[in-house]
Amino acid sequence: MDTVASEEDLQNFARLPQQQRKLTQTLRGVLAETAATGLIRYRWEALQPLVAWQLNRVLEDLHAESQVEVGPPAPLPDNETFPELQARLLAELAAFVSEAPFTMQRLCELLLEAQKQYHSLPKLALAVERLLMVTLTVPHAPDPPPRPPLSSLPPINETPAPAASYFGQGAVPNGVDPHVHATSSHNEAANVAERNFGLASAAVTASGPTENGPQPMDEGTS
Repeated sequence: MDTVASEEDLQNFARLPQQQRKLTQTLRGVLAETAATGLIRYRWEALQPLVAWQLNRVLEDLHAESQVEVGPPAPLPDNETFPELQARLLAELAAFVSEAPFTMQRLCELLLEAQKQYHSLPKLALAVERLLMVTLTVPHAPDPPPRPPLSSLPPINETPAPAASYFGQGAVPNGVDPHVHATSSHNEAANVAERNFGLASAAVTASGPTENGPQPMDEGTS
């Protein structure tokens, strides 16, 4: 039975030339596990090349679709060209050097099933940028559970499975440190804030509520 990829698989992926890389089912499982559970199983230096490659692929796919739509494509933020946008978002991801972004769970959701929520490149780019602007980080799990079979992973961006089904009774996502567990809970709250209110609310979630509470930001429909 196939399980999510190992850290050695991630290292082998990173050694391949860009044109030879592809998202196998086991590599996809690495991102799907994090999207479903919030667990970051591997060291960031091993995981980052896969995340960066998939981000680049998602951006290129949506850009290609925008070129065949009827009518002019929607303008990109700040009237950037696509190569400028692409380079900027990849640079923002590369700024996370030693640990994964605090918003990694939500980022993995977007990298796997972006078009379930965003049907244009500008809206997806804005969502990714907001996630990467939250500069807090989260460590990988020091003692993760066994790698799950691919068949046990739920669909992405639909109804997530309870964390207990992955971590077992009494276990703590991303290890046993209560502070890390709290970070995981804050991560989920930040994900909800990003969906509903934008970056301002995500920042409030990380630092505590303001006197007047978070104010919604109108992103428009996707």
